[in-house]
Amino acid sequence: MNFIQRYFKAAFAIVLLIGFGWYFVNELQTHKDDLYVVLEDSYNLIPHLVGVVVFMIIAILIRAIRWQIMLGKNHLLGSCFRSVAIGYLIQVPLSKFGEIVRVTNQKKNSNCSLGEILSTIFIDRILDVASLLILLIFLMYYSGEVVADRLPELQSIFPKLMFFFAIAFIALLLLFFAGGFLKDIIAKLPLLPAKVKQSFISLIDKMQEGTRFIKSFKRMIFLFISTLAIWVSYFICFYLAVAFYPQVSHDVNIQDILFVFTVGTVGVLVPVPGGLAYPLFVQRSLMIVSSVSEAEAIGIATVVYLVNFWIANLICGGGSFLWQAIFPYRPMAEEK
Repeated sequence: MNFIQRYFKAAFAIVLLIGFGWYFVNELQTHKDDLYVVLEDSYNLIPHLVGVVVFMIIAILIRAIRWQIMLGKNHLLGSCFRSVAIGYLIQVPLSKFGEIVRVTNQKKNSNCSLGEILSTIFIDRILDVASLLILLIFLMYYSGEVVADRLPELQSIFPKLMFFFAIAFIALLLLFFAGGFLKDIIAKLPLLPAKVKQSFISLIDKMQEGTRFIKSFKRMIFLFISTLAIWVSYFICFYLAVAFYPQVSHDVNIQDILFVFTVGTVGVLVPVPGGLAYPLFVQRSLMIVSSVSEAEAIGIATVVYLVNFWIANLICGGGSFLWQAIFPYRPMAEEK
């Protein structure tokens, strides 16, 4: 890429980040009345909020390390980190579109095939859904009556997650154990052009390559430990952002914070632009486990939302986007 192309790409990245920054400032303006309620306490808790950003970076780094190991290409840690971070950033205003950006960015900035990328992200998503299901089971066990009475929408989400997990797990098993059978079916389809058949068969081959990582028991243990580390990092982020507010700290325990964290995480699944269901779910659950007023709960939920969703992702995703614009991908010797 020559200097002019790099210049325009960097300029586009800066314009895009300015757009994200404007969106963030607009969010601040929208929620300014809510923020005033807890603004003074937020200033006192800046070290904790910095910790939120640090642990979010750690969570993204662990996810990137796990992804590069699943891909079996040790030189891809940087591109894996940037793809995850940029995907998270895009996901904030554009909901689930971030996953598409994660796939396309990794395809563009590595020598991985589309099948390898899709299959490893598929495994990544299954692990996340399984983790959320475990949290929801805890939630129902810990306070099922409260959920039924105060958060009835969560009861409808649980069976949907179970259904998605079952379908995804069955699809993974088919890919893992019956890939040859699927390829035979595609090869025998009468009306499909030979070129299209070959494309589908090639995609299945590459997706099978992407699932080779889970054939080892030791690697399965690694997936479990890394998934646990990612979600513990997410919880620490949330704990640092919520538990030390004086309005909250005097009447909640770690189980209460885990309850609010789980409810808020479920809110992320609601396909609302900007992830705005998240602060609403956090606010409602805070009022269940603590004696905070509605105004205080809204203010705290807004701070958590802005730090977790915007500041952390602008730093990681924005920095990654600029890095790629200034230092474009070039195949390394081991990739050729």
